[in-house]
Amino acid sequence: MSLIVDTEVEDGMLTVTRVVSTDRVVRIPETVDGRMVEALGSSFMSGSSGSNGRTLVIPASVRRVSPDALEGASGISSIEYDGELSVFGGFKLVLGSDCLVRCRNGGEDFEFEFMGGTPMCFPEFDDAMLSLCMRLTPEIAVRRLVE
Repeated sequence: MSLIVDTEVEDGMLTVTRVVSTDRVVRIPETVDGRMVEALGSSFMSGSSGSNGRTLVIPASVRRVSPDALEGASGISSIEYDGELSVFGGFKLVLGSDCLVRCRNGGEDFEFEFMGGTPMCFPEFDDAMLSLCMRLTPEIAVRRLVE
């Protein structure tokens, strides 16, 4: 299926307001009509149903994302962000299912699997884990520090 993308300008930024695709890999375009895509709007994937195991690819041009952008999204098990981890963390996204996040992070790729229902950013993820009275195993703690 081809990708259907709706956009509008919000606060001077070209914002993706809706994406429809049943593809296993959903790539947000870096440009639409020659203009850089800079933001993802609220529930922008709610009309894009698909089976489990889908990957959402977000270009580095996206610098702002609505915190509820993934509300109504189905089947996403991984997100690839072509930019910096610090920018991705600022999105403060939450997905209902477990999600593997990969960031290019200036040539030093970062990869971490976030539990469903927890913020996909640090230290908010760590705080959520502590509030659930879960103990981080030494293996997870070392992996977190190494990455």
